[in-house]
Amino acid sequence: METLKLFKNRLFSRLNKECANTSYTKKDILVWGLIGAAVFLLIYGFLPLNATYDRWLMNGYVENDATQHYAGWLGFRHSAWTLPLGAIEQFGGTVLTYTDSIPIVSIFFKVFDAVLPDTFQFFGLYVFLCFILQGISSGLLLSLFSKNRTITNLGVILFCLSPIMIERAFRHTALASHWLILFSLYFYFKSRQTGKMSLWNCLIPVLAMGVHPYFLPMVFGLTFANVVELSIRDKRQFLKSAIILAAALTATVLFGYLIGALGTSSSLGGTGFGHYSMNLNAPVNPVSVSDIRWSAFLSPLPLTLGNIDGFNYLGLGTLLLLLLLTVSLITNRKRFKELLKNNLVLIVLSVGFWGFAVSNVVTLGGNVLFTYPLPEKLLNFAAIFRASSRIFYPVYYLLLLSGICGLSLLSNSNWKKVLLFAVVLLQLADLSPALVTKRKSFEKETVEAKYQAGEFTGSEFWNGVVTSCRRIKMLNAVYYEHKLAAFAEKHGLAPDLLISVSHYQGTTDLDDLFRSNVNEITLGNLDRTAAYVTTEETLLPLLVATNEGIEIFKEGPYFVIASPDLELPGKAVDKGEYAGFTAYDLTDTQWTNGILGDPERGVILFKYYDSLYQIISSSREILCNGEVYEITELAYDADWIHVVVDRDAVGCGYPNKLTFR
Repeated sequence: METLKLFKNRLFSRLNKECANTSYTKKDILVWGLIGAAVFLLIYGFLPLNATYDRWLMNGYVENDATQHYAGWLGFRHSAWTLPLGAIEQFGGTVLTYTDSIPIVSIFFKVFDAVLPDTFQFFGLYVFLCFILQGISSGLLLSLFSKNRTITNLGVILFCLSPIMIERAFRHTALASHWLILFSLYFYFKSRQTGKMSLWNCLIPVLAMGVHPYFLPMVFGLTFANVVELSIRDKRQFLKSAIILAAALTATVLFGYLIGALGTSSSLGGTGFGHYSMNLNAPVNPVSVSDIRWSAFLSPLPLTLGNIDGFNYLGLGTLLLLLLLTVSLITNRKRFKELLKNNLVLIVLSVGFWGFAVSNVVTLGGNVLFTYPLPEKLLNFAAIFRASSRIFYPVYYLLLLSGICGLSLLSNSNWKKVLLFAVVLLQLADLSPALVTKRKSFEKETVEAKYQAGEFTGSEFWNGVVTSCRRIKMLNAVYYEHKLAAFAEKHGLAPDLLISVSHYQGTTDLDDLFRSNVNEITLGNLDRTAAYVTTEETLLPLLVATNEGIEIFKEGPYFVIASPDLELPGKAVDKGEYAGFTAYDLTDTQWTNGILGDPERGVILFKYYDSLYQIISSSREILCNGEVYEITELAYDADWIHVVVDRDAVGCGYPNKLTFR
């Protein structure tokens, strides 16, 4: 206890020293944290804080990403310690960063894995902490501009009622860590008072790397702007500030390698920049992924492309503040010019953030206004942060801060308090439909009903798989099956599923793994304790033709192949339905139902498997619908088999049954 007390006193002493020119106390920090906690409980209640209750995670929240995050944590928890620290053995090999499982938190709790209960989720606790830190960081930030505690506390409530944070919480949990941005803003404005950069600037980007890489351009942008501004005001500060910036960059890169966020084949690159962009109407458009109503007063506006992920609605209270600020600045041009002059670097940075969020594909409503070209190298870099709309977050908080600070233009302090209180009420009333919806979604009755109706959690068949099987083995690469991944991993079935947002080339070659699983069946080495799962119906004839001792079950989009000894619940399908082979079900610019779109060549496409190649290579003819096609040529690679026949093969297209002889 003495050690804890000493640490606490040193922590607050350090904070007080860091903020010597601000007027706040330990009590203020406590109040700001309690405001954040109260807003969390208002919206979500206590249910997410039960670390041993995970049913609300098993079937996703708004979409399936929350289940992916939980599956990543489960896989990491069940993996051995190795380097990088965030490596996950399960799911074909990946890292925590690419399952969005908040690496620094996952690694922290894994240290205590031996004493944790079998069922343990930290995501509710983490979002609760995010709201507390949102309150503390916004309170510190506002205290730089106002010594009136009523104004500051009301402002903290507005920061905690941030729609862009609430929208991400539990949907993309790591992206609710907006305290990283607010602490960066605090240190930025604090350095303007002290005239020097703080060493705390080294910590924030390291934490950002350990939470979610999307915060890196935001916090580094603010740090770089800090260096520029300090250097302009006092050239003697350039070297020290540049050293701190370099130290922050070095520490962040090293930490990125340590946890596996950097140095893997999935660290860089991607597609979608310009698609998942921010619509110009986003600040006034209360629409996001899902049918949640984000405004009690404003109607949703149209979007296009992937703008639906670019939710950046300010809220009616914040919009009113900005309107008042605009009117005040227009009527006080001298003050307006001073603000422009004193904040030029920050304004340029904000325009840059906004421009990146909008991307080079500029959209308004349901229309693409125009597109402008970018150099290929710049596009490749931008693709790392393809969901560019998120880069608007610092601009949102700067606008909110400006609106609150703009109240200082009012001469009567009592009117400031009354007006800000009214703004808080307006923001709360405006967001009330969304807050009520979220509250209901975290009521236990709602969670239990959704859990029991889940395609895996409420399924007699899949519960039978858990009871009877020791492992789930995939026969093809099934992406984004996060619910199956979490369900299987929770029950110790170690599924061969891909769940990362970007494939990580670890020690396991997934393609070889899936083919090996197929060979176990076709070459007579069936694992009688495993359930083999595939979504490729065209694979089933090969399995039936090469192994009579299997049963096939159809559950939703999945085909489950297993030994009859397992006695899985439900009725197995009639294997006679798969007595003939089929071409691969592929239709694109070249292929139609697995047939090459060239009338002069009869080419039939099959997925490559060793046993299938052996069957085809030992055959001379294909029989289909009473027609005989002579095999004239056979070509293959690691993925495909091309069978050339003596005439047009359009009649052999999927789903027609083919017999080799």
